[in-house]
Amino acid sequence: LYWFDPVSILTSELLSGATIALPSQVVTILSVLRISSQIMFGFFLTSTLLSFLLCPLSPLALSSRWWSLPLAFAAFLNMVLTLSASVVGSVISVAFKYAATAQSELNIRAEVGGKMFVFMWVAAGAGVVGFAVHAGMGCCCTSRRDVKSGRRRVGEDGRVIR
Repeated sequence: LYWFDPVSILTSELLSGATIALPSQVVTILSVLRISSQIMFGFFLTSTLLSFLLCPLSPLALSSRWWSLPLAFAAFLNMVLTLSASVVGSVISVAFKYAATAQSELNIRAEVGGKMFVFMWVAAGAGVVGFAVHAGMGCCCTSRRDVKSGRRRVGEDGRVIR
């Protein structure tokens, strides 16, 4: 897992091996940020794997409603993980910015990246849309199997005839 460790960077790069004593408040915040970043990484990685699995498996929802239920559950899990990771990532960014700039004696300036927020929240939005589509496929759409077997008929205009 990648972890940004500002203490080791300040010690090795900027201060040429000198020791630095950070206030206990900063050390506590850094340890919380480290644990949060590991949770965020795990959520994003799991969400990425679920997304790659859902891409080729999603057409199965067209063949039967029985496939729609597990795919909708996987899409819901993907949405929850992506939203959670995006919230944690946003909180980490803002918390680190305020923690780093609050200590004026350290002379550290931090900025929150806009591109990171855009990528995170576009992924979260795509997860919400994916879940909405899969949930809709399970309850609102007629499957091809229902039309082929004659359980449902489709008119010339494409609407289901009951």
